[in-house]
Amino acid sequence: LYPGMYTQMVEGMRHLCSQAKVITPNLTEAALLLGQPFRPDITAEEAFEWCRRLSLLGPDYCIITSAPPTEKNKNIATIAYNKTDHRMWRVCSDYVPAGYPGTGDAFASVITGCLLQEDSLPEAIERAVHFINMGIKATYGYDHNPLNGMNQEKVLHYLVEPLPYFTYEQIFL
Repeated sequence: LYPGMYTQMVEGMRHLCSQAKVITPNLTEAALLLGQPFRPDITAEEAFEWCRRLSLLGPDYCIITSAPPTEKNKNIATIAYNKTDHRMWRVCSDYVPAGYPGTGDAFASVITGCLLQEDSLPEAIERAVHFINMGIKATYGYDHNPLNGMNQEKVLHYLVEPLPYFTYEQIFL
């Protein structure tokens, strides 16, 4: 848990999940919500099972960021489970060795905006992953205090431009 957070907050988040349509935890947050120990060596299959288990808390869409890819040539994955139609999705992207506070909030905001505009779940994930990945890459190239977060202004145009390609894939396990 982050400093200043307590196990009661995890219980509160579980309760909030029961009221949510979409949840977007990273891998560490997913472990906390499921009462699992965090393991950096979790397999992609285990991460997808975590998505299914998180859906039992209530949400229709469970999206886990910073998940392991299933293929060695892929760097990092965002995976999702749609409880309504039981389909699983994955979008892989380049890993950049940098961390910026607020990227999870920005990711969730892009997902929300896309879903409100009636994009499909995989399209929403694709756009959010693309936006965050490009933002991290743009920020990483500058002498920038990481505590100031990702430089979103440099990549805002990606939110309204057509996606250059679609890399999302449905996963069958």
